[in-house]
Amino acid sequence: MDITNFTATKVKELIAVAVTSMVLGLVFTFVMCISNEADLDEYFSYMLLGGLSGFFISLGIVLFDTLYIKAGPHALIKSFTLIPALQTLIIVGMYSGIYSMVFGIETFKDHAYPIPTLIFSLVMTSGLNFLSDLERLLGKNVLRGLFFGKYKRPREENRFVMFLDISGSTSIAERIGDVRFHAFLNDFFAISPGRS
Repeated sequence: MDITNFTATKVKELIAVAVTSMVLGLVFTFVMCISNEADLDEYFSYMLLGGLSGFFISLGIVLFDTLYIKAGPHALIKSFTLIPALQTLIIVGMYSGIYSMVFGIETFKDHAYPIPTLIFSLVMTSGLNFLSDLERLLGKNVLRGLFFGKYKRPREENRFVMFLDISGSTSIAERIGDVRFHAFLNDFFAISPGRS
């Protein structure tokens, strides 16, 4: 079975997100264990909880992102309210399930840190949604270049311009406007599997 470049890129992104989330889960758990002076016996279980939660939560979020968020354009207010709320519900549900499997349901209320987990989840999802919206607006490499200082000292680069004719693109651009047409083109390139 041949894997296309598009599929390989998506799998690499999924692995990067899962590993990053697992590390964030471990860091969050480590901080919570230190701040609450957890016993050494509980320490390993909490680290297992953090790693598993980060990994499986990221899978749930990526699935939600693929099926719902990427399905179409969203208003800015929806991007900062409804989507983080739904993602937080996914996170809390996954975390509760994983916690119950690791420690048991009877200790959940006293030892699961539900409020810090909820706040951490809301802050992370809102921030990641903001970055995702910026990335869609500016372009993937442009946002990355801004973060890593590529544009601090600009340099001359050789670029090429691609002319593309999508059937009916002029009438589409006139009907939906410049900004939405730009988002349409971004979506068009994002879903188009490249030729290898």
